[in-house]
Amino acid sequence: MKPADSSPPTNDPEVIQGARWYLRDGDIKKIRKQGLAREYKNQKRFVSAMMDALTESDISEKFADGDWQPVAEKMLMQLWKNQNKMKVARK
Repeated sequence: MKPADSSPPTNDPEVIQGARWYLRDGDIKKIRKQGLAREYKNQKRFVSAMMDALTESDISEKFADGDWQPVAEKMLMQLWKNQNKMKVARK
């Protein structure tokens, strides 16, 4: 994505919370159910791939990039850690 394409954040806590709920009940829930995090050995690659997919979804039309992207990155990192807990613990 080009820097000029990104929307500036509103920095409104209610908007950010709305984005969090939207992700939790929608796209992140789908990613969790599919177990996609287990297919990636590297957390950064997983987050990058899923962020690309989320950018193409309808969330980028509903919320400013600066409001949903930081939230999505944190959620995806936590999802990867949770789904790969056993793999990480064995190393």
